[in-house]
Amino acid sequence: MNRRIAALFAVLALLTIPCQAQESEGAITKNDKSTGIRIGAELDPLPYALGGYFGAVTIGGEHFRLRVLGAGGATKPDFIVPEGFTKNTLDTYAAVVDIFPFTSDYSSWWGYAGIVRWNSTIQNSSDHAVSAFSNTLLSIGGGYSYFFYKHFYVSPWAGIHTRIGGETDVVVGNKTYHVPLFSPEASVKVGWYVTM
Repeated sequence: MNRRIAALFAVLALLTIPCQAQESEGAITKNDKSTGIRIGAELDPLPYALGGYFGAVTIGGEHFRLRVLGAGGATKPDFIVPEGFTKNTLDTYAAVVDIFPFTSDYSSWWGYAGIVRWNSTIQNSSDHAVSAFSNTLLSIGGGYSYFFYKHFYVSPWAGIHTRIGGETDVVVGNKTYHVPLFSPEASVKVGWYVTM
């Protein structure tokens, strides 16, 4: 799966060649023949560092975009998993709206809100029993996008996921795992977009 996401990112990056979008201090602006629609892709190294994968595609206008993402196979470090449990893995799917209130070229502060689906497994560290569970979360947060080369940017971000549906108490062997109401997250994304 990692190769598929890398290949998708490479193909999308190659699309920038024929588009010939004008650039302004590293960020992209519309040219005379532009439709104003912006498409892009993003990678986040955090899921890869945790043994999983991540990929996102984006489409939007000047001050907003829709971001659809998927991540899977990431295992939370044991130091953030409650004592008595281990191997808490996540498969994540999300649709979020990003808003860029201060700029029309995505090169500034941004905020987001959206819905996230987590399909998880967790293991009891004493009897090695494994249970699966799913949750729906409301996610809000934001970050800052900085263009470092032509169509490419880096974007540190942070957010909070609030459980709004799904299981709250999961029986795992002889223990019960209490799914947290709030789950903070922070990372750095690397992305690309072009105006069509």
